[in-house]
Amino acid sequence: MLVTGRVPGSNWYRIQTPAGEEGYVYSGLVPTPRSADGTAEQSTSPKLGLLQLDETEAASTEIAQLLAVADEHIRADRLMAPRFDNALAVYRKVLRADPENEDALAGIERIKAKLMRFAREAVARGDMDTAHNQINKVLVIDTEDRAARAALAEFEEAAPFTDFAVLEEPAPEE
Repeated sequence: MLVTGRVPGSNWYRIQTPAGEEGYVYSGLVPTPRSADGTAEQSTSPKLGLLQLDETEAASTEIAQLLAVADEHIRADRLMAPRFDNALAVYRKVLRADPENEDALAGIERIKAKLMRFAREAVARGDMDTAHNQINKVLVIDTEDRAARAALAEFEEAAPFTDFAVLEEPAPEE
């Protein structure tokens, strides 16, 4: 039996038999290996039959799966929504496990670039509200993003904030 991966956030493992059949096994249902005196062996890594998953290997498998999920979210434009089920959330989860993961860091840069592209497209359509919202999303991800800050400054220069007193209803004429 070969363990080919772990279902993120669970005790389920994807397996492949020597005959090539694939399936899943719950780690709690796998017999605990016993030492010669019959006591259960203590280990923090899951064991499946005689195969023991190395914790580093299991973590890297889970990270690879998370990165694949995040890439699918990007392709589907689920960049920051729905909550907890989007590319940004998945990349941040990877970074919590591996703060220097280059793929996750690059993925976040891809999200920011895609949001900036959406902003440019919105400007081309004349939809300034959408453009402004996309730029603000980039700044939510990275408050120091230079391109987003420059674009936001251009917005504020082109359309300064409206004086709300102008929007008040005029006093009734007597």
